[in-house]
Amino acid sequence: MEKQRFLLFFVLSMGILIVWTNFVAPVWFPPPPAPDRDVAQNEDPAPNGDPKAPNEPGAQAAGKPQPEANAGQENPEQNRAEAPLKAEEPLPEIEKNKPLVADWDPAKNVIRSFKLGSLDPETGYFMEVELTTEGSGVSAIALSDLRYKDLENPKHQLYLLNPVEGVAPSLATAFLSEQPKDPVQSLSGALVTWDVARDKQGRELIESDPDHPKLLKGVTFRCIFQDLGLEVLKTYRLEPSTKKGDDLVDARTSEVSSYELQLEIAIRNLTDQPQQAVYLLQGPVGLPLENKANTHKYRDIAMGFIEPTGAVRGTVLTAAGLVEMVDENPQESWTSPFRYMGIDLQYFSALLVPDTDQSTDQQIAFVKPVLARRERDANHSDISLVFGSRKLELQAGGTELEGGQPADRLTHSFKLFVGPKREELLDPLEAGSLLNYGTMGALAGVMLWILNGLNGIGFPYWIAIIILTMIVRGCLFPLSKKQVIGAQKMKELQPKLMELKKKYGKDKEKMARAQMELFRKHNYNPLAGCLPLVLQLPIFISLYTALSTSVDLRLAPFLWANNLAAPDALFQLPFALPFLGRDFNLLPILTIVLFIVQQKMFMPPPTSEEQVMQQKMMKVMMVVMGFLFYHVPAGLCIYFIASSLWGIGERKMLDVYKTDAPPQPATAPAKK
Repeated sequence: MEKQRFLLFFVLSMGILIVWTNFVAPVWFPPPPAPDRDVAQNEDPAPNGDPKAPNEPGAQAAGKPQPEANAGQENPEQNRAEAPLKAEEPLPEIEKNKPLVADWDPAKNVIRSFKLGSLDPETGYFMEVELTTEGSGVSAIALSDLRYKDLENPKHQLYLLNPVEGVAPSLATAFLSEQPKDPVQSLSGALVTWDVARDKQGRELIESDPDHPKLLKGVTFRCIFQDLGLEVLKTYRLEPSTKKGDDLVDARTSEVSSYELQLEIAIRNLTDQPQQAVYLLQGPVGLPLENKANTHKYRDIAMGFIEPTGAVRGTVLTAAGLVEMVDENPQESWTSPFRYMGIDLQYFSALLVPDTDQSTDQQIAFVKPVLARRERDANHSDISLVFGSRKLELQAGGTELEGGQPADRLTHSFKLFVGPKREELLDPLEAGSLLNYGTMGALAGVMLWILNGLNGIGFPYWIAIIILTMIVRGCLFPLSKKQVIGAQKMKELQPKLMELKKKYGKDKEKMARAQMELFRKHNYNPLAGCLPLVLQLPIFISLYTALSTSVDLRLAPFLWANNLAAPDALFQLPFALPFLGRDFNLLPILTIVLFIVQQKMFMPPPTSEEQVMQQKMMKVMMVVMGFLFYHVPAGLCIYFIASSLWGIGERKMLDVYKTDAPPQPATAPAKK
């Protein structure tokens, strides 16, 4: 009996350690919230007539004159002789004699914004992309799938890219004559406002969707860098899905191309002399940190390096790891060829993918990690990347030699994947390692398969979790039956155990041998009672992993709760409780109450002072578990509540199984 108690205590202790590590430690002393960022009120309306409201993510000031490009900045290339611009006929789509950046009127040099795609899921677009002429970057991206709502405001769609004060917009681009020592500062200092490219008739190169004429699917920006003598075109394109109806719903879980923003950078040397240049490209920035008080995964830098064998090695660098790296070696960067590079969240990712094979044609020579905004808790810091191109050898009046002949323009192409972390979407990018199910990956995958299958036939996820609980407990029923029968045997053997204790006193070795002999004689295995508890521990870990990785369980509703992957938060208290916060979570309280009820109903009465102390310790552990369980996901609480109710009913049913009294040894007849 003592060993059974010890094993039960050990299993519960391991469970408490796991819950402590994943739930309590990260939120024991939560940092103060970051101050709200000021958002400008004036917005230059997008061409499609849908200006973003000032309080929405992605809104930024426009309409005010911007400083002239490079005004007041010392140009390190001023001392070199400037080659005259060639007066050759430009490409057909470019307006001839377009004014150069240095000649722009600052009063007209305003920041404009354009929107590609739509938030209307019926249009076939999976996202809406807001572009800005500031560095011709991406200021915001929102997903159109109605399942991907904002956690803080479920009425609004989720914005995965947002502006960050003091950081260049995502995919903003700057050109320099040589690789800078500090790419981050150089990118911010060299940003200029780009114009929209025009054709010979002066019409802006804006591509409308033929099926939805009011929507845009492509925009081309143009900039002439006077000090470098370069003309650069940047084209963004977003392709909608061609599927309709139910096929469109299925496509949102498997069609990766519609989650990709296509980017093409075309460069032309306008001078009469060969020259060199590099460009810097801002990586994804402003990804939201969701449920940071309860999550175990924050922002990570996701990297997929190409091995010499051609395989892709996936790895991540946490925000806290980046803070430590920046403090120790702020100049560190990565130069290995990569398949993808970006920012990884708990349920979503934003990854930059070069269109060419980086192992043979390495367009990007280095990647510099960026600490965009440091927070008191390093895990909550905002992070990004800056991509630096290889040195471009630009021939006079054209670009690099291609096949021995000068090409008119040098073109680099990329795709920016912004979407949910699903196996069907990440595998084509060779980024499947971002779906990390941990040590219980196989079991977590099976549980997700069951939950998604039940949901697919019409069951809400909370009912699917209850059915999953019934399946698990049903499979464990034979062991539970043996546990009840064993407990009954143990109850009947208590008098004999007490006799053995009196007989052997403090001789623990003889007592242990006699006890094991007694158990063997009556076919009782003390370990059998703990086996159901031991087997449920990996199930607990796997379900927690499933809730932490499956985007489908994010915002899955349950009665009053709107997110099975977070605490149920029935209402907010008028004041914050120590260690618990202001949210009143009912499900964890019900979970612990049922644990205590089970303990009182089925715990045998103590027969020794040692057992009395053990049961008191169990009660204290229940109280401690109440604090530890207070911030667990609602879906996990539903599993424990259903499991406890099943256990109570199962035990009542199994009470009919009684063992016969232990057989008495035969006695020889008395001799006369």
